[in-house]
Parts: sequence; structure tokens; C-alpha cells
Amino acid sequence: DGKKLTMSTPAGTVPLAASSTPLDPTYAEQEVAVDGYGPMTQLNLGLAYLTTDKYADGRLAFLVNFAYGKKKQTVRVNGATPALNWPSSTMPDDSTKAYVASQFEAQYQGELSGFGAANSGEDTGLGDTEIQVGWMRNTDTVRTLVGASVVVPTAASYDKNKAVSFGTGSYYTVRPAVQVAYLPTEKVALAGKLTVGINSTNTDTHVRSGN
Repeated sequence: DGKKLTMSTPAGTVPLAASSTPLDPTYAEQEVAVDGYGPMTQLNLGLAYLTTDKYADGRLAFLVNFAYGKKKQTVRVNGATPALNWPSSTMPDDSTKAYVASQFEAQYQGELSGFGAANSGEDTGLGDTEIQVGWMRNTDTVRTLVGASVVVPTAASYDKNKAVSFGTGSYYTVRPAVQVAYLPTEKVALAGKLTVGINSTNTDTHVRSGN
């Protein structure tokens, strides 16, 4: 939705001993901010073939698009350490409470940093391959392309357990498309394209993203 990404850390209890005690402090659920950023460099090699014979006054076009690149992602989680709620106002003493609070803050902030580190990384390799078939008809004023493409998961480095993969996953995308360009003069062109991507379920994660 374009808003800042947040997540909630669960509430819990800080044990003062190996087993729970009536004096163990608790802390509430806390909302923290998640910031992610990083560059991606991609190289594409396109191989195309256009038939010389015409079909319905148009030609068949075939295209294979190979992708290779590098993707880097850095995630930072920022949030204040939740306050400890002590069952007793007198026990333990204030110095012990301050010591426990400092240790808890170090542990809590360390877990936030660890989450960010676990979701950061980089990957370089072959990306997914797109295969396109279309029918193209060109006149002096109108150029029309009707076709469809299939994105094939060829990224060998994809791993659902990795924080970053250059490939997008073990699923297929079908993209039917219609593209029309109108040239009212030799120097002016107006063009439009209508397309939709239809995704299958990722067989590695069993998640299906929206179309």
C-alpha cells in the first residue's frame, strides 16, 4: 500500500532464574519499523526470429530473453525496547531491576539486528527466462503485435531458505499481450500496450502470488 513496513514483536517474560519465579518481569507486544533497500543490476540477451512468410497479412515473431544479474538486499529493523513491567515495586531492588533492564535491552536489540542480518544478502547468477510468441502486422500507419509470453524458472541459484535470490521462484508466469502503435506522421507515434501476468503456485514455497 506504499506505507512504511512494520512488524510486531511478541510479548513475553524475562526469567530471573532457570525456572520462572513470581518476580519475573513481563513486557508488551511492540511494533518496530522494517527498512529494506538495495540495488539490482541485470543484463538481458534477447534472441528473436521473424518469419518471412506472412500469415493473415502478418508475420510470426519468436523471442527468447535470457537474464543475468546481481541483486543485493539490506534490511534494518528499528524499534524502541519495550519497558519491563515488574510484579513488585520493591522486589528485587532498584539496582537489580536496572541491571536486568540493561541486559534485556541488549538481548532485544540484538534480536532485531539478527532478524535484519538474516534477511540481508546478495546473489549473482542466471535469472528466469522469458519465451514469447506473437503475430505482428505492420502498415505505414499502424503496427500491431498480439502474442503471449511464458516466464520459465531457470534461476539455478533460487533457494527458498536464502534471504536473497536473483530468481523469483519455482513458478511460471503467462503474459498475454496486445500492443498497437499509430503513426499519424513520419515523426510522431502513439502507442499502447495491454497485458496481464498470470502466475502459477511456487512449488518450493507453496505460495501463489496475485496476477
